[in-house]
Amino acid sequence: MFRPRNAALMLALLAGAHLHHAAAQTTDTLLPVSEPALRAHLSLLASDLFEGRGTGQRGGDLTVAYLEAQAMATGLQPGNGKSYRQPVSITGVRTLAAQSKLQTHAGNQAFAWKYGDDWVWWSGNQQALQTFDAPVVFVGYGIQAPEENWDDLKGLDCHGKILLMLVNEPQPTAAEPQRFDGASLTYYGRWSYKFEQAKRCGAAGALLIHTDQSAGYGWSVVRNGGTNEHFRLGGKDNAPPLQGWLTENAARQWLAAAGQRLEQLQEAAGKRDFQPLQLNARLSGELHSQVRQIEQFNVAGLVPGTDPALRDELVIYSAHWDHLGKTEGSGDVIYNGAIDNASGTAALLAMAKTAVQHPAKRTQMFLWVAAEEQGVEQAQLSGTIQNDILKEFMVRNTYIYPPEP
Repeated sequence: MFRPRNAALMLALLAGAHLHHAAAQTTDTLLPVSEPALRAHLSLLASDLFEGRGTGQRGGDLTVAYLEAQAMATGLQPGNGKSYRQPVSITGVRTLAAQSKLQTHAGNQAFAWKYGDDWVWWSGNQQALQTFDAPVVFVGYGIQAPEENWDDLKGLDCHGKILLMLVNEPQPTAAEPQRFDGASLTYYGRWSYKFEQAKRCGAAGALLIHTDQSAGYGWSVVRNGGTNEHFRLGGKDNAPPLQGWLTENAARQWLAAAGQRLEQLQEAAGKRDFQPLQLNARLSGELHSQVRQIEQFNVAGLVPGTDPALRDELVIYSAHWDHLGKTEGSGDVIYNGAIDNASGTAALLAMAKTAVQHPAKRTQMFLWVAAEEQGVEQAQLSGTIQNDILKEFMVRNTYIYPPEP
């Protein structure tokens, strides 16, 4: 077993069919990667045979077996002791919508929205049964960013409350063209940040208002993702009890009954002096979920470095192997995921073959991670990998490849 003592981590962004050899030499060198091999891997991984490479599904198991076999055939050394696999404990939660009875209220009105069409929700704390009777507070974008001098919560006691939030982040202005990195989306604008923020402040839940413009995608994307099984790392508790989205139309109805207009709230939320607004609204009822524990696998293989002085440093090339898998129903129920991310998975396989044929001075790891599409972020998995696969390493530096300008 190869055991480097020190590691410099380089997470590769796979943007071309070449293996960047700057880590091996003082001058940049591009080694050719076989296009036929890349196309062959891509075609198979994105085929119906692999059933969309779903987490916790047969297609995911087939994908891991394929990657393990290819790593072995390519000549990669096992990246986790004697194994190419690193087990990842994951909890799966599926909303039992027919058994659940969640309802929203505002003023003297009660809304019986249709799950999937008007809103989606799921358990964030992996409990099979939860009950709610909570007031609702509009918190703008829900962002606390000291470096931007931005605080949407303004000391709000979130405990026991449902936070109603806007998707995205405050947009740049003529006076502040680089506010929140200008046109770029920062982490503060991601939906995952919103739910994590609700958990940090002790809220009972968070509901995000979807608009095509603010989200960057249509409601069908939210519906498909929101009504499927949700996954998180086992033992991780970084989400509030209730997570969900509602359509723009549903949000307008709810706010209007509470005496508010969405446009006015959006305008107020774009200013630093925004104050959280306690709405004349509540959410109540029961949320039933099916909870299961599953084991998924990252796949890792090594190409030992050739330079005795540098082989104890490690370069990691990474891609997630999963996609959305196969859903229930009739017709085309497979999300093949050719671009996202059979392409990256295949590119990594082709790159690994070239790396074995042309070893670098530093050791290289080719790492395919699980469950990214299901909200288990690569950063979380990479942290687990660092603690397990790389636990004997002393990490000295972290690099992003390609380097940021």
